[in-house]
Amino acid sequence: GTMAFGYSAVGGDSGGMDTKKMVAMAVLAVVAVLGFIIGWERGEEGPSAAPVAPGGYLESVTNTIFPTVIKPNYDPTANYMILGAGPRIKKIGPIHVKVYAVGFYAEAKGARKVLKPYHGKTPAQLAHSFNYHHTLKAGAFNKLIRIVMKRGVGRDAMVNALAEALLPKVMLVEPLRAEELVQKFEDLFTDSGFNDGDVIQLQQVGTSMHLSVNGDTRPAIKNEPLLCEAFFAIYTDPD
Repeated sequence: GTMAFGYSAVGGDSGGMDTKKMVAMAVLAVVAVLGFIIGWERGEEGPSAAPVAPGGYLESVTNTIFPTVIKPNYDPTANYMILGAGPRIKKIGPIHVKVYAVGFYAEAKGARKVLKPYHGKTPAQLAHSFNYHHTLKAGAFNKLIRIVMKRGVGRDAMVNALAEALLPKVMLVEPLRAEELVQKFEDLFTDSGFNDGDVIQLQQVGTSMHLSVNGDTRPAIKNEPLLCEAFFAIYTDPD
């Protein structure tokens, strides 16, 4: 399916994948996530399971370092912790092109509370847990996807790819409004294109979705909890 959470230390191999599919996204097991969040709040270092590079979390396929903690535009007093990262690879003939790296962040206090029931579970147990995957995308904590571009991509190509991944997820939760909600999502993006190094952040705060590009904020999509759930399902569903 689309980009999903895995449990390896890096994003994995993209060989043989369809150009419209994303390679598996690395994520720490919940035992490490909770330990990292709780330990960080006590001023301790994160667990050894976290591939932390100087200044952050290394996505090794694209050699991108994600900040371990960010204070995003739309929730600036909160600390968002990285839970995992992975690459977006597009296969063009025999060549695998690195398009962007993506990191998944969660607001620390909210995530610690909501994910606590999964503390101590093994990666294998979590991989087969419907409730766990549902909680990652729909749990009552604020979350954020941070995309770091690794090459230039036109606006339509980028937005169409995201919308194509989003539509089937929206169809599962809000089928009668699917096209409307996907159009709202597409309309967030007013840029002509994206360059190597650009940072795109899509953030859920409460039931609203926010976009920032290189720190510039955009009007929000307000009061659409199912759109938020569907968007994060792109990155958390096991398919």
